[in-house]
Amino acid sequence: MGPSSVHQHNNSVRLFFAHKSYYTLSLGRTTMRWFDGFDWWNIVLNMGALALVPLLFSLYGGKLAAEGFKNRDRQKQIKRNFWALFIVGMLVTAAQQFKAARDSIPPDVKLTFFTPKNPATLASLVKSSVAKTVDVDPILWDLDALNDGQGLPTRKATYDYIKESQPGGPMQMLLQDVIGNPVKPGHRIFGFVSVSCTDCSAFHAYWVYFTFGEQNGWYAEIPQGRAPQTKLVADAMPEIRDHTEAVLAQVVPLSERKPIPEP
Repeated sequence: MGPSSVHQHNNSVRLFFAHKSYYTLSLGRTTMRWFDGFDWWNIVLNMGALALVPLLFSLYGGKLAAEGFKNRDRQKQIKRNFWALFIVGMLVTAAQQFKAARDSIPPDVKLTFFTPKNPATLASLVKSSVAKTVDVDPILWDLDALNDGQGLPTRKATYDYIKESQPGGPMQMLLQDVIGNPVKPGHRIFGFVSVSCTDCSAFHAYWVYFTFGEQNGWYAEIPQGRAPQTKLVADAMPEIRDHTEAVLAQVVPLSERKPIPEP
C-alpha cells in the first residue's frame, strides 16, 4: 500500500468522529461497586445528625439509669441493652443512608455483546439502582452487499427500565428479514451501537464487527467525548470494504477489541 493510500485511510478515520463536549463527564465502569459515586461527606453529616448524636445521648441516659440500681448484674444488663440499641440504630441509619446515596446517583448503562455468529446485545446497569427509558440503537452495514451506503434494517430496542438484576435483552441486532437477503453466511458486518437513557450520566457507543455465521466477531467501546457520525461512516463504507483491516486498525487498535463470546 503506497503513501497516498495510507493518507486516505487516515482522513477517513478522523472523519468518523465528532467531538461532543457534553459527553465528556462519565461515571461509568464495566462493573458496579456498591460505593461508586457516593457523596461521603453528606453521608457522614447525616449519620452524625440523625444517628450518632441522638444515640449518644440515649446511651448516656442509659448509663445514668443503670447507676440507679444497686444490683451490679442489673446495671450491666441495662448498659448492654443500651449499647445494643446504639449499635442497631447506627447500622439501620447507615443502611438507609447508603441506599439513599445510591438511589441519588445518575444511572449509567453499558452494553455487552454475545453470540458471535449473529450477535446480540445485553444492556446492563453499572451505576445507581434503576435506569428508565433505555434505548439501544444498532447501525450496521453489510460490507459484502453495500447498497449506496444504506445501513441494514436492525432491531432497535427501548426498555421502560432496567435494574442491576434485570438487564435489557439479550436482543439480536439483525432483523430476521435480512438474513439470507442481503446478509449471507460469510458476509462481513460492521457498524456501531449506542445505548442511552433519559437520566443517564453518560452516553456510550461501541464499534462492532463480525462475520455472519462465524466466530470472529469483536466489539470496542468508543472513547467518551466522541460519537460516530452516521453519514461520514456510511460514506467511508466502500473504503472499509476494500481495505477493511487497514482502516479498522486505525479506528480500533487490536488491543482494544473484545471478542464477542458465546452466552
